[in-house]
Amino acid sequence: MGTEDGLRDALKRAALDLQQQTTSIRERELEEALVACLAESLPGSISRQAPLNLKGWPGVGNCDIAVTASHGDAPIFLELKWGAGTLYNCAWDAVKLALALHERKAKEAYLVAGSPLADWDSEKPGVDLFGSREWTMQDFMASYAKEFAFWRSDVKTHPELLPERFSTTEVIQIDMEIVGVAWSLRSARVSSPGGGMLAIDEDGTVSPLPSAG
Repeated sequence: MGTEDGLRDALKRAALDLQQQTTSIRERELEEALVACLAESLPGSISRQAPLNLKGWPGVGNCDIAVTASHGDAPIFLELKWGAGTLYNCAWDAVKLALALHERKAKEAYLVAGSPLADWDSEKPGVDLFGSREWTMQDFMASYAKEFAFWRSDVKTHPELLPERFSTTEVIQIDMEIVGVAWSLRSARVSSPGGGMLAIDEDGTVSPLPSAG
């Protein structure tokens, strides 16, 4: 079973588990359910809050879930979000995963998010990351300028170098009901096709790095 097939299988079973709960669900419950289901769907060791060391993003936070097929292999990274009004945070995760792929710290990378169906239907920031689309990093950072400006003031770490482009590809959409409310659990694969890098200044200005030589 390939990674995407295994992830789809795990997410379907995790969604069934979440729908059985009778109280509100937090991101921790999604993480616990998905880790348990991934253990049955994908070979390898699974770790939570895996440390991530990126040259282009000093002090970047851990990755929510890492799946490592065998010793010496780069892991498969999954970043999770859960809750109403949380989808915009996936922008931070998307560029983090794109950089991890570019620096070869990850073999594959996926976004996973659950939110009320009303959030997905509203076209709020973050929804566009779960379709199939290629982004230039300059356009992406301009599109999410408000969010990254907030994060620069809210957290100590921020990206200093990012790949010049990345893409997202839809993996699965699972509509469900959580405590009487329509929700949707979705996943997208993040890919970094290679190419150059961009410098991200402290004020958020994006500029190409000068060519070598």
